[in-house]
Amino acid sequence: MAALSVECALAAHYFDSLDRVHLKMNDDNRFIVMQLTDLHFGEIRNTHLDHETLHFIRSLVGKEKPDFIAITGDIVSGQAWDRIHPSFWEHNYNMLAHTLEELLGAYGIVPGYHDFEADIDSKAMLEIEARYKYAVSLPNFFDYHGNSMLHEFTYDVPIENATSPDIVDTRLWFFGTGRADCMGSGGMNCVRKDQIEWFKSRVAEIDKTERGERKRNGFAFMHHALQEHMHLVNHYPVHGQKRDISGCQGLNTGLFAEFKKRAVFSGVSAGGDHSSDFWGNYAGINLAYGRKTGFASYGPKFVQRGARVFNILVDPNTGEMTTETYIRQQDGEVDLQEELNQPPIISYLRSDHCIGAEDAALAGS
Repeated sequence: MAALSVECALAAHYFDSLDRVHLKMNDDNRFIVMQLTDLHFGEIRNTHLDHETLHFIRSLVGKEKPDFIAITGDIVSGQAWDRIHPSFWEHNYNMLAHTLEELLGAYGIVPGYHDFEADIDSKAMLEIEARYKYAVSLPNFFDYHGNSMLHEFTYDVPIENATSPDIVDTRLWFFGTGRADCMGSGGMNCVRKDQIEWFKSRVAEIDKTERGERKRNGFAFMHHALQEHMHLVNHYPVHGQKRDISGCQGLNTGLFAEFKKRAVFSGVSAGGDHSSDFWGNYAGINLAYGRKTGFASYGPKFVQRGARVFNILVDPNTGEMTTETYIRQQDGEVDLQEELNQPPIISYLRSDHCIGAEDAALAGS
């Protein structure tokens, strides 16, 4: 196993004098992000599957050699916690973190629905993650009318130019989406106003300090998908499939509109729906789901477990960013998802999950 760790060492990062990890582009102006999602560690009767998942992650990293790993929630199956023994989330997260540290892999996370069924809150999760030198997740101290951020794990990570660390070629953005109940309206939890105001403030800061095309480069990750993900799959052709009931955010709180207004993102990728793995372009922004990675819990249906990969290229002259995406499968092969699949005859939206989006989907059908 040690030989694998050395061979798979991920190179597009360095540590500063305070031992903080920094990400940077490779010499060929590329940067590879691998998205792992819905790992579901900790199911009591299926502990052997945790080892299968860890072995699979090592295999995926060995095949792709990503520069960064984005983990979009449901790291643990919190519903399996017995409500008696402490450190359930910590114990199961540590298995993952130790594996990634062995692989020398920089990574960032957003917790998912089932993470919040475990024994600790997001602040405690951040404290645990802070012990690991390759973790990039950061606490967010943004003050919104005297209140702290509701959803932790809302942060951005710059990716520096390969030769000039003062130049940021692109950024990875993470938005926490909590568990359930969007502002008392039911459904899945959602990105809140404080996060949107932080995002607007952060983009304003970037506009002041950075120049040119590069400051508009970015890609975002979250657990609960945007409602725009559902509008995309219900009304436009997509690559890949929508096979699950919808787990998107219960209300459309306007985050996508801010993405469009500020022209910062080329794409947004989510997790949570174990058998959904589609991607497509909606209003100029690529929207995607990762492929379920973990061996525990159900799914994915009709396809192999895997990881979505994003191959990011930034033109060294113009600063323009382009992104290619595909799925690295359990058998080691690549699923390019080249076929375009037409919208379904009936809506996949559920009014108890995507409140408000169902009516919009029906009205447009």
